[in-house]
Formats: sequence, C-alpha cells, structure tokens
Amino acid sequence: MTGASMTVDLVAPDEALWASRLESSSECAGPQEDQPDSASRVSQCLDVDLASCDGFGQRVRGVVGQLRHSMNAFLADVGGHIGHGVRRSEGRKGIASTALGEVLAYVGDPVGLSRVLVTCDERNPVSRKTIEV
Repeated sequence: MTGASMTVDLVAPDEALWASRLESSSECAGPQEDQPDSASRVSQCLDVDLASCDGFGQRVRGVVGQLRHSMNAFLADVGGHIGHGVRRSEGRKGIASTALGEVLAYVGDPVGLSRVLVTCDERNPVSRKTIEV
C-alpha cells in the first residue's frame, strides 16, 4: 500500500471478537505460530487459553491491542510490551505498521510508559521490518 494513507482505530477488545480471532488463527497456522513471540505462544506462557471464549476474554480485558503495561521475565525476553500481528489475508496493506505507530503514540499518555520493548523472532523478517521502520 505504497503512498496511501490508512486510518486505524484502536478499539477496546472484548469477547465479541473471539470468533474473528479463531478465523485469524486458522489463517496463521504454520511455522510462524511456532515462533516464541506469536500471540498463541505468549498467551500459553501467560497461562491463557485463547481457544476458549473465556480465555480470550481474560486475555483482552485491560489491554489495548497487545499492549502490555508491565513486564515479567518472559515478556522481557520474548514478548515485549507490544505484540502485533495481522491475519494473513490482510497482510501487505500497511496495517501492522500503522497500528504499531498508533499504539506507540498511546503508550506515553495515558499509559505512562516512557520506553517500550518491541520484539520479534529472528525467523520473522516481516515483523522485523515493521518494527524497524
């Protein structure tokens, strides 16, 4: 999506998005889901079951996208403050870069973070490019 402007609205996630999450997961099955920084792996390490509506609801309560307001040892090593991902069918449209920019604009005020850690697996050049831009 070169040269085009995109609008991304950050919304408070809720259980109503669970079905869309399941559809997105089915598109992303494969080697990238095995990466330690994938949403599924991060949620698994945080003991959250994204396959259930209750688990998904637990995961999305109190977050903006995948903005993690605090760190633990696992997130400091692998997950970072901000997780990002776009379902495969919506890739290459600038959505991840635009959304990451919006979340970065949000972290200072009102969240109060002066620095954030954004990570990706070394086997994920698409995420790396998104982060480095």
